[in-house]
Amino acid sequence: MEFGCIKFADQIKKYGFIKLDSDDREIFFHKNECVTDFQLLKEGAKVTFDIADSRVKENATCAINVKKLI
Repeated sequence: MEFGCIKFADQIKKYGFIKLDSDDREIFFHKNECVTDFQLLKEGAKVTFDIADSRVKENATCAINVKKLI
């Protein structure tokens, strides 16, 4: 499990990026990989997530099981 905060979330296109707490990387996430309602994931929200291989882009990773921390 990783920790980070929402850097960007496009409510229309249903995707965004999470900045990891552990380093300066940013990781892509899609609405379909969210445990928490996507509309609650606003910029700056603290989240937990797992990292998985992208199903769309070769040699890339994405966030799955994205959940907002309270």
